Amino acid sequence: EEYGGYYAWGETEEKETYSYDNYKLQGQKVGNIEGTEYDVAKKSWGGEWRMPTCEELQELINNCTWIRTELNGVGGYKVTAANGNSIFFPASGYKWNSDKPSYEGDNGSYWTGTQKDEDNAYYLTMGSRYRFDYSMRFAGQPVRAVHP
Repeated sequence: EEYGGYYAWGETEEKETYSYDNYKLQGQKVGNIEGTEYDVAKKSWGGEWRMPTCEELQELINNCTWIRTELNGVGGYKVTAANGNSIFFPASGYKWNSDKPSYEGDNGSYWTGTQKDEDNAYYLTMGSRYRFDYSMRFAGQPVRAVHP
């Protein structure tokens, strides 16, 4: 149920605030970052751990049961596969031009390693429903690592 750290897309360190002005990869098209030096999950956990791809998170959307619930008093989604394995995504919100999360407790936002264009990357968003969207890469969002 812990949120984990908030990171700008492609950055591997947390910071006080998340804004375009302090984003290290402004205007750079680095491509998909899963398993690269820009991957915070790879840097933090090592081994084969990495950020998820859009395709991997789409599998969760297509093939799992999503239930809005609480875990130890923290709101979010419990996502359960047909084999009974599950993961919990807390409603962590995101940080945008602030040191405080926006929509904390209401929405969850989790980066993928997939870049859309020079300014945006894809993320999984969960509020009243769950879906993919894209956002400015400087926004601070948590990551849920995968291990293939």
